[in-house]
Amino acid sequence: MLNNQQTTVLNQLAEGRSHYEIGASNGLNQTELNITLRDMQNRLGAKTLAQLMHRAWELGLLGMRTLCLCLAVLGASHITDTKAMRPVRLVRTQVRVQRRQEAA
Repeated sequence: MLNNQQTTVLNQLAEGRSHYEIGASNGLNQTELNITLRDMQNRLGAKTLAQLMHRAWELGLLGMRTLCLCLAVLGASHITDTKAMRPVRLVRTQVRVQRRQEAA
């Protein structure tokens, strides 16, 4: 269903690695990585990355450990302590907060 490179990307995505980290470790630029992700979504019938992870787990492509890591990462995405976030996520969160304050 998925080739070896796609399986590696899927596992790294489930581990919570950023797209930059995944691309760098697999020798892919961001465009190639996006194409790979879209191809994986099409093959598994998923519209979003969250659906991709869910379908992969349903089909047995993710092990239990990887699923636990995936759930931990998804749960951590709602962290209110911004110091615990990765720098890129921190910047994105600050931009969103500023936009909400300006709109209010």
